[in-house]
Amino acid sequence: MKVALSADHAGFDYKDRIATILRAQGHEIADFGTHDATPVDYPDYGFVVGEAVAQGRCERGIVVCGSSVGISIAANKVAGIRCAAVFEPYSCELSRRHNDANVLALSERLTGWEMVERLVAVFMETPFDGGPLSRHTRRVAKLDFGSAEQAKAQLDLERGLVADATTPQAFLHAPTSSAPGSDSKWLAPVNTILEQAVLGGLGAVVVGFLLRGYLPATLMIVCWLAAAFAVLRGLFVAFVTFRSGPKWLSSAALAALLASALVAGSLSFGVKLDYLIGLLVVRFASGIVTVAMGSAGLVLKSQRR
Repeated sequence: MKVALSADHAGFDYKDRIATILRAQGHEIADFGTHDATPVDYPDYGFVVGEAVAQGRCERGIVVCGSSVGISIAANKVAGIRCAAVFEPYSCELSRRHNDANVLALSERLTGWEMVERLVAVFMETPFDGGPLSRHTRRVAKLDFGSAEQAKAQLDLERGLVADATTPQAFLHAPTSSAPGSDSKWLAPVNTILEQAVLGGLGAVVVGFLLRGYLPATLMIVCWLAAAFAVLRGLFVAFVTFRSGPKWLSSAALAALLASALVAGSLSFGVKLDYLIGLLVVRFASGIVTVAMGSAGLVLKSQRR
């Protein structure tokens, strides 16, 4: 991919480092400067990257200044440019998926380098959720602010109210053109699942050593209640993920549900089950279904917009 880069005196260091990374990945770079700390006017650098992308000379653009605000405003003055100033990965991803952002604006003074590396990777790798009947394609087309949009805006201004802006139902339920099997928005909680399992396991060890042999009946009741609660959450998550989530997450939710049900059933029917193992299994299953439920809710909320 050919990428246009530019920065003012407050962003040239990040710009040069971004160029090095992208070249190493095989991208072709058009570097419009600047290359030192001599004070310059940021609008010129936003304009030139905007023109490079708008004219089709480059496929994407990345601009850097002290705050990212000024240079993003400049880039967005160029017709056809959708420049997004972002500071964290999720908004960066949405700027590509929902807004088809073709220029990324970054801040050297306000954003750490590790985060910038992540933002650049997300911007370069995330597809646009477009398609002939995609609501995002319809909305992005309006951003060109052609004669029809200008006339409607003037009419809304005169009547003091925005009208006729409801997205047609046909566009709300149409499939997008993202690559099949793209699960990037579901993968983020994996580390959290592991953290839940590890921390929960350590907690279970401590509780097990403290209570084992002293309060067996009470501990059995606690384990049973925890397992039953996990089963209820598992039922809800399984329902949600089977309707809207990928198969691997549905399978994980059901596996957690099964593990919790086995623990609850074993304890209920008096099977000799080591309390420590019971706590570990319940806590691990509970961690999985908790995070899966949160992930499903987050993505469902995003998909309805």
